[in-house]
Amino acid sequence: MDEGTALNPHADLEKFAQAMKDLAAAHEAHRNDPVPMCHFRPMVFHDCDSNPNDGGYQCDFCGHSESSELAWVKVDARVASSAAP
Repeated sequence: MDEGTALNPHADLEKFAQAMKDLAAAHEAHRNDPVPMCHFRPMVFHDCDSNPNDGGYQCDFCGHSESSELAWVKVDARVASSAAP
């Protein structure tokens, strides 16, 4: 990629933020079902063998994890905000 055409987040933060929002919107529009997301990727569900109530979601990219309850609260909020005019 030519350095002159690369998107530099420090040079134009607003343009970078808009590009990331557009990317997220395009990705979300491509999906048919809402799922917990991190780094614009679906998080993976991991069940706890010793205690089924401790299962949760983890990002395979960064290792960030969340409880199932918190992950789905965030999904519901994201779906509600995308449905709002």
